[in-house]
Amino acid sequence: MTPEDAKAIAETIALVSAAAFFIYKVVAGYLYVELSLAVSTTRTHLDSEIDLLVISAKLKKGSRGSVRLHDAQAKITYDKMVKYIPFLGIHRLSYVSGLLSSTDRKTINWDKSSKSSPLLRLPPNEETEFSCHIQVPRTAVCDIEIAILGQERSWFGIGQWKASHVSAPMA
Repeated sequence: MTPEDAKAIAETIALVSAAAFFIYKVVAGYLYVELSLAVSTTRTHLDSEIDLLVISAKLKKGSRGSVRLHDAQAKITYDKMVKYIPFLGIHRLSYVSGLLSSTDRKTINWDKSSKSSPLLRLPPNEETEFSCHIQVPRTAVCDIEIAILGQERSWFGIGQWKASHVSAPMA
């Protein structure tokens, strides 16, 4: 065996080992988007028949990569009724430019979503919270399901995170 043959064999073994390592990482879930979801609710009496139910979803991004949020909704089921409610504030807003002295100052335009980058991005280790609300009958037990859709820049698929919560009537 010549030194060139030994080198070729060593390179082949290294290439196969590297491929096996990355295949293992994919199968083990290492390349999936790290995002945790926690749900909480607050229920307050509005009057003798109606409660205000506030639903909060706390998102915490893991240490690898960032995630773009596509959608975040709550599904509320009570008394054989189903309501779908989008969470507030999951899209990036546009801004306008103006001068403040000699400095170019940006001001949020609350009435317009960003055209160039409409999806809000959560960077590594970022934590944020989104909320929505609904009025429900005071005696209703509310089943709440939360669904979040997001995508990591380097991942082609859309990730989905879900959580559920039950809100019982207040005493």
